[in-house]
Parts: sequence; structure tokens; C-alpha cells
Amino acid sequence: MLAAAPVAWPDPGLRAWADACSVASLQIHRLLDPGADPGAADVRGEGGAQDASPLVAAELRRQVTVLELLAGHGPSGLRRALDVTTEGRRVLRAVVSRRARGTG
Repeated sequence: MLAAAPVAWPDPGLRAWADACSVASLQIHRLLDPGADPGAADVRGEGGAQDASPLVAAELRRQVTVLELLAGHGPSGLRRALDVTTEGRRVLRAVVSRRARGTG
């Protein structure tokens, strides 16, 4: 997905690329969450996180936090956004590890 990222900023395709990344991430979380419905509708709409499983809802909150950090702080928000995404990767690795052990 990074290879498909628009080179120029701003780029008219940036929004479509970001949406595709968001949807893919939420789908992965939905597939890995034993409590999630893999066929559930897109949770990115208004109030959608309320009906989402905990893992999917947490990922959606992380995505919103990253966007808020970048919108509110510009380039200086990158470090904090990276911290948020690092935490998300840690959580996802833990879920995958538990599933591999058969405990999740």
C-alpha cells in the first residue's frame, strides 16, 4: 500500500488512497477479532464504532486520533501519530500471537 501512496502532496488521489488503507486495516482487524462479524458493514460512518467489536473499535479510534494529531499539529504531530500507530501494531501482534496459541 505504501508503494501506491501519492507522491505529490496534496494530491487528488490522496483521499482515495487513505480511505483504502483505512478500510483494509479495519478489515484485517475484523478478521482477526474472534468477536467481530467478518461480514459486518463499514464502521467508519457516524456512530459505527458503537456496534463494532472491541478490536475494530480501538483501531477506528486510533485512526481518528492520528488524523486529529496531523490536522491539529501538522508535521509536529508526526511523532505522536507514530506512537499511536506503534501501539496499534503492538495490540495486533498480541492478538495474532494469542490466536496462534489457540487462546483467543
